[in-house]
Amino acid sequence: ELFEEQERFYRQRDPYLPSPPRFLLPAGHFFDRKVLLETLADLLAQGRHVGIFGLQNIGKTALSARLAQQLSQPTILVRCQELMICAEAVYVDILGQFRALLTARGIGRLPKLPMGLEAEQFQSLFVDLHRLAVKRAIKQPVVVMLDGMDRFMPSAKMPGYEAVLAEYTQLLSTLIRLAETHRSLVLLVNAERPEANRRTNLSALAGENPLYQNLYEVHLGPLEAAGTIELVRQLGARKGITWQAGTAERIYHLSAGHPWITLHLASNFCRQGQQTTVDLAGLERREMELLGMLDDHAIGTYYREGVWPALSQAERQLTEQILQAGSQGLAVTSASSTPVPAACALEELGLIERRQDRLLLVGELFGHWLKQHLGMDRAVEYRNSLL
Repeated sequence: ELFEEQERFYRQRDPYLPSPPRFLLPAGHFFDRKVLLETLADLLAQGRHVGIFGLQNIGKTALSARLAQQLSQPTILVRCQELMICAEAVYVDILGQFRALLTARGIGRLPKLPMGLEAEQFQSLFVDLHRLAVKRAIKQPVVVMLDGMDRFMPSAKMPGYEAVLAEYTQLLSTLIRLAETHRSLVLLVNAERPEANRRTNLSALAGENPLYQNLYEVHLGPLEAAGTIELVRQLGARKGITWQAGTAERIYHLSAGHPWITLHLASNFCRQGQQTTVDLAGLERREMELLGMLDDHAIGTYYREGVWPALSQAERQLTEQILQAGSQGLAVTSASSTPVPAACALEELGLIERRQDRLLLVGELFGHWLKQHLGMDRAVEYRNSLL
């Protein structure tokens, strides 16, 4: 798989899109996340369950994959978004990866997996595999990474959401039991929002949340300015692309360090790798073109379909208030009557920042899109009022 990524990268002209291969990312994509990687490794080694939360495409999966490469502990990465939404599918995936991991380390005579897996069967087989690992001096708990756990905590508006929550309860109860009773695994959970760690009761059918207050929360925000600039320059250098003074910095001010948006902007401004020298005047012309078609661009689609729907009504209202306050920001005392939870959530997502007693939007591009989006929403509301 890694060889295929390398081959694809060297054949393509654009170093930014599709997403650059993992073997190029450590110096750029993880430029200012090295300390976080070390902290996560220490927490997991201590047996602490961890939750990494953040917006879509902010880098949660990439960070987990990088962490898996660095850990001395055996690691299983479960991509929930690629599986059926049922506990059994996750059980099968975990055991299949565990068996493959042990086989790769020369451990044979492994128990076969039955066709169907109940929770008790999964637990028994996992313990058996872990005992075999311990006999071969693999004494640390297995790190089970659950990437995209949002699928198991759907909105109450989704048809059949009670059944999905029941599957979530069964799955997490089993995994937590293995962690507490046998000390055989430790969890790392990736999701957009921290509800998995903060909700007590899930529903009448699903019951109590087995993960409640079990996770050490890590909120993954955008890259810092230095990390963003390094990412743009280093990847460009691989294809002979030079970013002149102020250009990579301009990308940071537009994207606010969001890695996925940064890559899309860099690709756009170097004309998908066709322009080997990017100057500030040329970038500003491309920027104006992008702003004129932002709602139809992939970045506009991301804001519209990935970011805005993820916000609660209170978070949207506060975001709109901050936008209307302009460059001076919104005084905290002028915010809505219950600003604290919404403001904290938006800060955790990296969409706003607090400067002294003022709240400001993060990223010029998000502010520009929001003006367009809210203008269109108002137009729709007005048109509907006339009908």
